[in-house]
Amino acid sequence: MNKLSYIIILLLFVFTSILYSDEVIQLDKATTVMTESIYKKVLDLAGGKKQALAIYPFTEEEKVTKLGEYISSEIASLLVKFQDEQVKVLTRDKIDALLSEHQFQVSDLADAEKRVEIGKKLSAQYVVCGTLFNLGEYFRLNYQFIALETGEILSADTYSVAIDDAMRALMSSSDSIVIKDEAAVEVFKPEYVFFDTFDELNKKLWVSFSKSDEISVLAEDGVLKFKGKYREGRLNSINSMTSVPFKVKSVAAEIAFKDVLGTADTIRLTLGNETWYSGSHLQITANFEKEFYRFYWAKGTNWQVHDDKLIDELFGNEQEVFHRLRIVYDLDAKIAYGYVDDILVDTVTDFSFNRSDKLHISVSMSETVYNIKKDVYVEFDNFKCSLPLLKK
Repeated sequence: MNKLSYIIILLLFVFTSILYSDEVIQLDKATTVMTESIYKKVLDLAGGKKQALAIYPFTEEEKVTKLGEYISSEIASLLVKFQDEQVKVLTRDKIDALLSEHQFQVSDLADAEKRVEIGKKLSAQYVVCGTLFNLGEYFRLNYQFIALETGEILSADTYSVAIDDAMRALMSSSDSIVIKDEAAVEVFKPEYVFFDTFDELNKKLWVSFSKSDEISVLAEDGVLKFKGKYREGRLNSINSMTSVPFKVKSVAAEIAFKDVLGTADTIRLTLGNETWYSGSHLQITANFEKEFYRFYWAKGTNWQVHDDKLIDELFGNEQEVFHRLRIVYDLDAKIAYGYVDDILVDTVTDFSFNRSDKLHISVSMSETVYNIKKDVYVEFDNFKCSLPLLKK
């Protein structure tokens, strides 16, 4: 970034901070002003070196809410758009992986001391966190920019945010996992015991990569990258896990993804028996062609879906930020759950696997066009599983 650009950003920040310090403004304006302030502060401290920044979910009454999640996600997305090599934004998925690995809770992000401890484990230099207060006619939004080495608050600000229709929609979202248009349900949550952040490619675990020699699969920069060209074929690239004995009561698996170029048609997480024609399968799918998420299940080759169960309003930033696909199966209740992020897309009742057969987990990227070449680039990150994979 040249000196003139930096001066312009500095002047804009000073002007907007004065302008919006007391005025009641819209949420998108508040997040934009906040992000400009954070970006300026990072540049002040960078000294030409890359700085890692963790964006924590904002909290309300010491709880992480959908509104708080939305604000932190927007700040991260806006920072990424600056495309500055000095600023590395640590995604929520990496934060979630660390929380699980070190047995932290999401609620710990509301604790000042634990925020610093978590940030240090993330190898971040700085943390952005904030709080929300509902004052009836508007929200007070406070944020802090913290140096993790010292715990010092380097900058902070407060904004008054109007409660408009968009805010009400976020406020009305339940903190519990919910089925779309239905009541909240209590969901069995197996403990994750296996994590893969794709710092390197484990070829003993991920054994099959592509049906196209024009698709490359590699672990790089802490993510798993599918890059190349599509042509001719419904399932051109697949990243499959070795099968494991199914000797547990229940199982859960999830993975984060980002369609960097916006050219993939579908991305799928599938959990099922190794024997395709006689086993059972569960699959949570992101359909980019028609822009929805959906949960499928199968007994043998007979695939089924609830036609009225899909989520289409979440699309819009899959090229910019990671989203998570997750499957949970509760053996005692014989119920399977399919999620995108923390939203329950659908459930399947009276479902069972062939427990004499092995369990197979796969992550796949596919397309449906023919005779057309197109560049594709999809990233996967933070695979989690409740099975102790690779352990004998």
